[in-house]
Amino acid sequence: MFFMLKRFRRVMAVMLAASMVMASHPISTFAQGISDTAISEESSESSSAEKGHSEEEASSTESAEASETGDKETPQYNDIGEPLDEKPDGNGSAPVDDESEDGGEDSQEGSDDKDGAVSDNKPSDGEDSDSEDSVSDNSGIVDADTVSDDAVVDAEASESVSGDTVSDDGLEGIGGNIEATFDFSDDYEISSTEDLPKAYSSVDAGIVLDPPATGSAANCWANTAAGLAETSMLKNNGSLNASVDRYDPMQVVRNFFNLYRTDRAGLTYFSDIKADEKRFRDVNILSVNGTVNVDDDSAALSQARGNLAWTTFELARWQGIKENNADFGDKDDLQEFDEVDTAAFLKNAYWVPNSDKVSIKKLIKQEGSVGLQIYLNASDDSKVSGTAPDGYGCRYFDNSVKSPNYTVQLVGWDDNFSKNNFTKKPGSDGAFLAKSPYEQSAELGGKYFWISYADAAFQYKDSARIAVAYDFTTHDTSTYFQYGYDGSNGDSTYSTKRVYTVFTAGEAGQQGGGSDKAEALKAVGVGVADAGTYEIGVYYYDSNATYLNQYAIETQTVKIPYTGFHTIELDRPVLLLKGDRVAISVKRTDGNAFRAFVDKKYTSKITSSNTSTTQITFNPYAVYGESYFNNPSTGKLISGNWALKSDIDPDQAEGTPTKSTEKKGAKYYVRYYERNYHEGMTPRVKMYTEQIDRPSLMDQTQIQIELAKYVWYYTGNNINPAPRVMLKNGGYLVTPDHYTTTYVNHKNAGIGAVVVRGGTVDSSGNVTKSPDVFSGEISEEFKIVSTQINISKCKIYGVTNQEYDVSGNYAQENVIVMYRVPETKHYVKLKQGLDYTVGSIEIENKKGTKATILITGTGAFRNSLKKKFKIMNVPKKDKNGNVVASKKASKISISDKSFDVTLINNGNVWDTVEKVPYDKSIKKYEPKVLVSRNGVNLQEGTDYKVTYKKTKNPGLAQVVIKGKGNYTGKNIAYFIIEPMRITTDAVIKMPSKEYKYTGNELKPKPRVTLYGKGIAGSNLYCHYNNNTGSSSGTATAQVIVFGKNKYIGYVGYTTFKITASTTTTK
Repeated sequence: MFFMLKRFRRVMAVMLAASMVMASHPISTFAQGISDTAISEESSESSSAEKGHSEEEASSTESAEASETGDKETPQYNDIGEPLDEKPDGNGSAPVDDESEDGGEDSQEGSDDKDGAVSDNKPSDGEDSDSEDSVSDNSGIVDADTVSDDAVVDAEASESVSGDTVSDDGLEGIGGNIEATFDFSDDYEISSTEDLPKAYSSVDAGIVLDPPATGSAANCWANTAAGLAETSMLKNNGSLNASVDRYDPMQVVRNFFNLYRTDRAGLTYFSDIKADEKRFRDVNILSVNGTVNVDDDSAALSQARGNLAWTTFELARWQGIKENNADFGDKDDLQEFDEVDTAAFLKNAYWVPNSDKVSIKKLIKQEGSVGLQIYLNASDDSKVSGTAPDGYGCRYFDNSVKSPNYTVQLVGWDDNFSKNNFTKKPGSDGAFLAKSPYEQSAELGGKYFWISYADAAFQYKDSARIAVAYDFTTHDTSTYFQYGYDGSNGDSTYSTKRVYTVFTAGEAGQQGGGSDKAEALKAVGVGVADAGTYEIGVYYYDSNATYLNQYAIETQTVKIPYTGFHTIELDRPVLLLKGDRVAISVKRTDGNAFRAFVDKKYTSKITSSNTSTTQITFNPYAVYGESYFNNPSTGKLISGNWALKSDIDPDQAEGTPTKSTEKKGAKYYVRYYERNYHEGMTPRVKMYTEQIDRPSLMDQTQIQIELAKYVWYYTGNNINPAPRVMLKNGGYLVTPDHYTTTYVNHKNAGIGAVVVRGGTVDSSGNVTKSPDVFSGEISEEFKIVSTQINISKCKIYGVTNQEYDVSGNYAQENVIVMYRVPETKHYVKLKQGLDYTVGSIEIENKKGTKATILITGTGAFRNSLKKKFKIMNVPKKDKNGNVVASKKASKISISDKSFDVTLINNGNVWDTVEKVPYDKSIKKYEPKVLVSRNGVNLQEGTDYKVTYKKTKNPGLAQVVIKGKGNYTGKNIAYFIIEPMRITTDAVIKMPSKEYKYTGNELKPKPRVTLYGKGIAGSNLYCHYNNNTGSSSGTATAQVIVFGKNKYIGYVGYTTFKITASTTTTK
């Protein structure tokens, strides 16, 4: 469920810091350890896994068939376990693609002291390249030869590229639609029919309000936008959450154009805002007859044209949908857009081509209505003619030459609507039910009308024919903030492999909270032009952009079904205190380039009687250091907020140049400014936070750590997995601004550890920030292997029997792969995509009742294995292939993917494979089980019964659900009982300080006590370094101690001497 929102106040704060600018839109109610040389002090740096060979020979797992596939190339990974498709450039600052010609070697390589067990490597600051052929992306300079054409906005191109001209032919006072610039990709696939009824009406469902009695034809797009919001709210919320009967399209228009003031450096400000407050960075300028109208509000706004695609980005700023009723000329009643009660808030906007009638139907069913662009003219047959049995008018217009100029709201359909109802008959039955923007639209016959499937509006896929659906939500009584840098409304895109937008958390106390308040990052908003599967990431950001693509605080995979704007709720919120900086990352999971919507300069012109005049201008305001794009042509990471012109005039920019470069033979001279008006582009990425009470300072027992990968392949370099640090109470993730990360034994094969302690220190070990979220230390261990592990050494769980599916979809969505670390006897859950992949499913017999799924190792794992499962209730067929009806009803297997299993313990909903602590005082864990199928809950005792296995001691616990009554089979939910975590409060002592040289490795067992109690040697794993010594002289050996069996974590280290002397001192 999205954030519940009530009252909106938007404040755009532009800080004058050169390296970072934070824009905050608050709205009421949304949303010391060890400094010894055994530790490496750093946040995180890249490491990789390379090709290796099997460490252990095959042994089959339960119900698994291992198939050797031989050695294979192992992909490289960064410190968070992602495939390393980007790496730092020559100065070690910003990542680029591996294939980039400018990509340099990693400059953050660690010291070789004691093979990584005793090292003091720090992140390198890097050095700026003096070569004129290679410029640091992080510095904000774009190499002119490496910037793709679509990244260039020069003095001429900014007018021609963004100066689309459309014909006014046929408007004649009716049309109010401006053609968008966005085009769907050539490979866009029209949806096929899927479980749609033959007819549906949102009017009959009671979620459509009749159109207003009057309105301006030019404002048809705004009336439709308000109508889409009303219907979405009625469907999702049951009411408008407004003090008036409906939403006001006049406010949609007013807030689309924040115009009227042009008296400062070309910037346009809202008429009632003082220019020196500089509260709006981006402007949308309305022109009437080619000039900006600043005196007559009514005349300007009543003729203001627009479209629903552009309106998406107005509404995504939580503007436009107001409870206020006012006339255009009554400026006092039209409140400033940052000081009004916003009645509804855009969560998602879905764009499809008009030609995709199936997707339009799906969206009508899903959101209640869809906005459609049509052509309308009072002087031809584009207007309504003919009458349907329900009394509504009918329209069929077949002139495909005419571009759409009018916007209406589709609210239903009927596949059997007779073609005979139309005066001009189409070739087939079927029509959509449409709502007019306003009732007295004579050309559309009143409130509602039918438009034939064969209408020209549905026949083409282009920028003039974009159907749009809005998904709105409402409020609760909390305080929420929106962070975003995009302020204008254009639909420009930029092709990239990845975008980052950097935000700095503000003061939640703006709403009266004060220093006892904090913010929780709950969701991210993104505008993308290509549907697909994306990874949304929250990354740590420092002022040098060193950790982009390296230090993930949280990542989440999401399927984006349509072009448009989308809100993605994070599974785990991120705790933000004032000044914390994060970078929101967007990329496709397949690594391919995608088109990101960007805020970019654009001018729309209209031609009438061979005269071209401007009707709208979008002027973005870009700031260096706020966002980054990965150029897909070169792999270079470039600042998204640049000024790039053939000859830039310093007088046009505020401040002084921060960087400049000139490349011989280059087409462009590139100069960067701290802030620059109307140039550059900004990705449409937003961050949503909720005001929360600031957590009290806690100790390390209230903290837990997760690693993206627990098994790494040896690379010869230090391996530094970035930890994800989380508060147990509330599940909030903590940013690296509040802790220091160190590493133990993190180069050679064996057990290593990442140690996190509250507060931060600099490279010299000086405290830079005292603990402000938690104190003390906590650790997590990981394994480095010198040869890849055969995947057959792992345990495979979660492959379940499936019900017969006519489409052959037997996807196994809950595969779990567990690896038991030999040294510590601890189980770790492997990560799909980083440690293994789930491959194709094969049917193994003619009856189609047996199948296998392929699991293939990657990274530190190799080879493949097949896991078997059954397909239940496969229809029997006769010799001719015809299905033979079953004589009795079949029971449904509860193991099928259509069933959802939820575990709840003490009121807390557990994640998939939740980690819980081993506790001697807990007899056994028995979480409550909820089972549902397609949203319908089953009843325990009637439909299923539950048993528990291995739910007391450390290991993988099982909750077994067996079907009863109408259900059969079994499903198993899993959770991990973690061993008791040892902290560095433990005391380590060696039985002796010196040992005699023998020529062999010496491994004396240390004695460990924790809070005065001894820990048995069987629960300790010791790693020794330099423990053979020499026949002459004295050597210092090191022993690093970890928990084992019922204990887990890094304990600490100590040393002992190995001497050639025959004397042993005790």
